[in-house]
Amino acid sequence: MNYSDTISRLYAENASLSDDVCSAARDELKSPSGDWKSKLVGEAVAEITAGLAKIMEQNASEIARLNAECERLSGDVLRYQNENAELGVELEALRGQKPDDYGWIPWLGGKCPVTSGTVVDYKLRPSCIVGWSFFTDHAENLSWNHTGKHSDIVAYRVSKGGAV
Repeated sequence: MNYSDTISRLYAENASLSDDVCSAARDELKSPSGDWKSKLVGEAVAEITAGLAKIMEQNASEIARLNAECERLSGDVLRYQNENAELGVELEALRGQKPDDYGWIPWLGGKCPVTSGTVVDYKLRPSCIVGWSFFTDHAENLSWNHTGKHSDIVAYRVSKGGAV
């Protein structure tokens, strides 16, 4: 359930509850049972009305909180969409790149780019331990998604040796 649905539900519950209480009180006051009953009903209506006011006040603050949260999240979504639109353009440009003179294809993460059983050479994100060394393995043994760690594959090529 999203914030708008929750807010609409709270408004509807308050309106429905208020209408039901007022209708029941009016019906009771119209009955020919005497003043003492009217007085009791009047006190009950006052108590219920006070309770309703409290519930509506509590819901109003919850609705205000939900509205503020919704606005904040909307801003986050717009920022995310804008950032990803820019990254998407960069990603498409890199995905379209041809291998360099040594056959290396830049990799930005995602599904395995070659068929299962293919032996590939791959480079990991540079680190003080690995540097720019490359490794060889079957493509299906590797994690092709990026996690932001040194184990991310940043470039690959089909291995010329064909064996691991």
